[in-house]
Amino acid sequence: MVALVADTSALVSLGSVLDSDPNPLSLCLNNYEVFVPTEVIDELQEIASYDDAHGQAATGVLDRTAEFTVQSVALDAEFPLDDGENAAVTLANEIDATLFLCDEFNSLGLIEIRGEYLRL
Repeated sequence: MVALVADTSALVSLGSVLDSDPNPLSLCLNNYEVFVPTEVIDELQEIASYDDAHGQAATGVLDRTAEFTVQSVALDAEFPLDDGENAAVTLANEIDATLFLCDEFNSLGLIEIRGEYLRL
């Protein structure tokens, strides 16, 4: 199965439409081997503590953690993005993931420039 690494914001976006048909999170989990760094789980737990749409979306994703692989990575202190994105990019490279799921459109240039972190 194709390996996919996801960052926090992408998972929250997928979780925000859990009641749609088809369900994007289910499609992702059913069609890819999904890997998530522990930093992303920590961020999802923080977001889930809020009583709003994002909190509900994060809770929906956390309810399905048994369906993906959570893995620890060493963060690169020089990487210019937050810990979740840093960890996701690092994990994508460590496992040689085929796909990287994020919705940080303003940061894609940074990720692409840092080719040693993520091969796009």
